[in-house]
Amino acid sequence: MNSLFRGEPFFLNPLFFGGGSSVKFTPIPLRK
Repeated sequence: MNSLFRGEPFFLNPLFFGGGSSVKFTPIPLRK
């Protein structure tokens, strides 16, 4: 699951969040 927190899949696979707006501010808090 490390790859999911890298921030790459967030932009490559927006389907994980079912939207594009969520992908914009989701990887930010996870990148702490």
